[in-house]
Amino acid sequence: MIEELAESANLVMDNDNVPFGRRIKKFRGLLGEVVDFKPMARFVLEDHYERASPSEWEDFYATYKELFLSGYDFTSGDRWSGASEIKKNRAYGKDTLVTVRLTQNNKEPLQVAFRVRIRPNSFFGYK
Repeated sequence: MIEELAESANLVMDNDNVPFGRRIKKFRGLLGEVVDFKPMARFVLEDHYERASPSEWEDFYATYKELFLSGYDFTSGDRWSGASEIKKNRAYGKDTLVTVRLTQNNKEPLQVAFRVRIRPNSFFGYK
């Protein structure tokens, strides 16, 4: 899933034949397929989740998801091109932690860890 996501992101962001705004929209759509926003939003709310009304939860969830997706710097498409290498996987309860090294155009490599969970109904089968 991580490798396919990285390859898809590069294909989307490196396509100069598509207007930049459309590339960003497609990239955000890719993230929406792999990020499991609801458990993340519940984690952020902690105990407040139990006290939130359905309306408050929906408002918070929509805001959280938008802030997450808009937190990326889209000022330059080449920020998203580069190589990725899975460095290690390890069990984390019923999940897996995947550590990835991202190498981008003449920048210091970045190491990122993803917590991956089986989600059979999702696009990749994981989120």
